[in-house]
Amino acid sequence: MEELVFHIEKVLTLLKTELSNEIEACVRKAIDEKLKSINNDTSEDRFLTTPELEKLLSLSRSSIEALKRNGLPFFKIGDNVRYSKTKVLAYMNQYQNEKGGGLNK
Repeated sequence: MEELVFHIEKVLTLLKTELSNEIEACVRKAIDEKLKSINNDTSEDRFLTTPELEKLLSLSRSSIEALKRNGLPFFKIGDNVRYSKTKVLAYMNQYQNEKGGGLNK
């Protein structure tokens, strides 16, 4: 009986590892596809509001503000802030490739 329990536990451990690896691969693939779709969707430049940019980049408002202090391109019309999607994506690609790209607050 103990031998059977041992083999069952061994099989469960292997299945857990395989499942974990498969989930990780699926998540990586989904992230890569999302990044590609974001980077390829620059056929026409759009001007985004801060909430739209938060959603596009999956970042909080405070992270957007920190990026603005670090050079994220934006412009204001009165009290309204807008971001060029093309310029933001170019900035983010450059920002991602820089070494030690942490946000300075």
